[in-house]
Amino acid sequence: MTFASKTSSLRSTIRSRDPLFKWSLEDFREWLLGTDNRVRGTAAPLWHCEYCREIVGLEGLSIDHALPLKWGGLSDGDNLVPCCKPCNSAKGELGASQFRELRSLARTWPALMRTYLFRKLMAMPQGWLRAQAAQRGREKLLRRIKHRPGVDTGDEADG
Repeated sequence: MTFASKTSSLRSTIRSRDPLFKWSLEDFREWLLGTDNRVRGTAAPLWHCEYCREIVGLEGLSIDHALPLKWGGLSDGDNLVPCCKPCNSAKGELGASQFRELRSLARTWPALMRTYLFRKLMAMPQGWLRAQAAQRGREKLLRRIKHRPGVDTGDEADG
């Protein structure tokens, strides 16, 4: 894979997720080559993953929104970060600081447990965390309502 084809692919992916992303291909390439994560002094373009700090080449390179678009993040140079594909997949809809905290906590766990956690995170569909939080909120609300006398929750099992 060449730098030209990879950067074109990455830019297309960002544009498909954010129609407001208007960088030209040249601007995107210039930004990518100028990031602080770039490994300097190498013939091949290499970067440090923003999250795990592993060295990433073109094949494993992904671009992540540190603050997800769904949370109001923008597709600009302050919010886009180069990272490895596994970290990008595992991070999902978490913010960058939340994902770093989770990775930091997981470092204290046995290797098998860490592997299990990150495999599970990568397997979760997008929106899963929000859906789980919403479900917990609904369940909590229903529990509070059920304990009020004379309130019909519409649940046949209350009967």
